[in-house]
Amino acid sequence: KMLTIAAASVIPMTGFVGAVAMNATPAAAGVAIVSANCNIGGTLAFAGAGLQENGQTGYTGAYKKTTTIATMATASGSDAACSTSSVVSKIQQPASTCAANGPLIPIVVLGISLTPNWTNLPGCFPAGQAKPAKTYYAINSAWGFAGGSATGPVTQGILTALAKGVKYTESNGAKMTLIPTAVAQQLPGGVCGLNAGFQISGHEKKATAVTFTLLLCLGTATVTGLDSTGAAPKGTFLGDLTSEILDFWASSPAAPVNDTLSITSANFDTTSSTLHIVVPA
Repeated sequence: KMLTIAAASVIPMTGFVGAVAMNATPAAAGVAIVSANCNIGGTLAFAGAGLQENGQTGYTGAYKKTTTIATMATASGSDAACSTSSVVSKIQQPASTCAANGPLIPIVVLGISLTPNWTNLPGCFPAGQAKPAKTYYAINSAWGFAGGSATGPVTQGILTALAKGVKYTESNGAKMTLIPTAVAQQLPGGVCGLNAGFQISGHEKKATAVTFTLLLCLGTATVTGLDSTGAAPKGTFLGDLTSEILDFWASSPAAPVNDTLSITSANFDTTSSTLHIVVPA
């Protein structure tokens, strides 16, 4: 449940290379799956109004689940076998109620363990709720995204949300449903370089011998508003997420701080974001 945010990466997914195996073709596809090494571009658009310092709270239906949309497109340097069209995947997850969200837990940032001064997100305190705590939802806090929520790490949420798989079609028409079985956060200084990201790995739904690894490294970001000092955003996912986390840590119920920053989307770094599909020989 703890995420170390160093000076580099966040969510990578890497892959494998293999030979073509005709008998690995899914029964319903009719076309053989081939091994592929793809560079990935595109964006991750966060649910609601984006990731914010104190998150967002409410009790209407809009807060009962979150929908983050991943749009992945093949980038230059990819094999000819890679998809020729964009893949759009909705990552839908139930939101945690305020009653389940606390107590907030420590996280590690830049190698330093930070303990929150808050027992829960500011909007989850009873005085700020228009409905009972059990029906009041909290979403998209920077601290929670970094693993500081008692409801569990963000990686488990991604794995659950993608349990039915992601559709992918290779350039030869081979159709696949990629089923994730593992998700790991990638920290700065690793395969994502100066960025952070996720690595998702698993297998094809019907041709289970076919495996994949998807590495998504989050680079530049679309950010609105100003930080707590009134300065403009840094424009990188890691930089602005770290800024939001440190602002939240420095504040407390006795001295609340709430800037106007909101990270609405992050772009995949095409130099390090990859999809590898491996067909066993």
